[in-house]
Amino acid sequence: MKLLNRKLFRDIKHNWAQFMSVFLMAMLSIIVFVGLQGAWHGLQVSLNNYLNQNQLPNYWIQSQYITNNDKNKLLATQGIKKVATGTRLQVTQNDHHLIIESYQKPITSWHQIKGAKYNSQSSNGIWLNKEYAKANSIKVGDTLPVTYNSNKVNLKVKGIIQSPNHIYFTGTQDFIAPNYSNYGYAYVSPNTLYGKLGYQEQQNIVEITGKHTNFRQVSEKIFGKRLLTYYNRQTLSDISTATDRVIEIRNLSYLFSFIFVLLAILAMYTTIQRLIKSQIGEIATFKALGFSNIQIESHYASFGLIVGVLGTIVGIISISFLVCSKFAKENVFAAKLANII
Repeated sequence: MKLLNRKLFRDIKHNWAQFMSVFLMAMLSIIVFVGLQGAWHGLQVSLNNYLNQNQLPNYWIQSQYITNNDKNKLLATQGIKKVATGTRLQVTQNDHHLIIESYQKPITSWHQIKGAKYNSQSSNGIWLNKEYAKANSIKVGDTLPVTYNSNKVNLKVKGIIQSPNHIYFTGTQDFIAPNYSNYGYAYVSPNTLYGKLGYQEQQNIVEITGKHTNFRQVSEKIFGKRLLTYYNRQTLSDISTATDRVIEIRNLSYLFSFIFVLLAILAMYTTIQRLIKSQIGEIATFKALGFSNIQIESHYASFGLIVGVLGTIVGIISISFLVCSKFAKENVFAAKLANII
């Protein structure tokens, strides 16, 4: 076996250019797999933390109208923890469209970007989503002219927010991609809704936190023919599109990793096959010297094993170095920030 081992390293040295491709493919397979896995997993953790920290509801229902009796029945349902009723309507802002919602005590904690926090007692204020405000150059303190049922009023922009309920807001179900220049969402207080906009109807939406095995059937039983829409986290496109993107990136990570591994195996196979064909005479000599088929097969299999393992180790070291460098930079930045503070 010592003879075969010396031959092994001699052949790798003499054919280093061919084995280098196997080495590189094995190294890249590890780097690509770990990189893509880290990307989708990081996105998933960040998204879940954002939704959980801002108390994203589990169900959304829109009805012709909602009564206190409906709310009590929802709260009495097994597994339901919180219920918040509100109003949703559509208004126009110049030639643009705004979905306005109003709550007395919302479940969701909206992410505050600029301005004051939502005040349910405000008499003349509107809280606008960040993307629409940016696309239309709207700032905190600006006066926003909106029209509802031919009633045109001027509302003061009190804050710029982002809501987890509309993390991938497109305006309508007909749009695949967001159109922030023409569609946006906003929140107003009940006082503004009834006093300024002149809304005269009852509340028509409800947000629900909790879990139930068949909540759709429960909602149909409670609201009956008044039920207009029912959504959960999987069916509401504003939420499901964002979560589905993470799943798509995860699937792509497995796909590209599989392709790189397959290419590494093919490169390894063709390299060893070419080596075997060029060493038929040497193989015959080994057979004459008494080496068994298993010993000879193990010898040629070792080429791919050694080069593949070396490529894998270098790939792991490379990705570890990159991760450690990133953490080191973040720690240095945090230390400098702490000193400044």
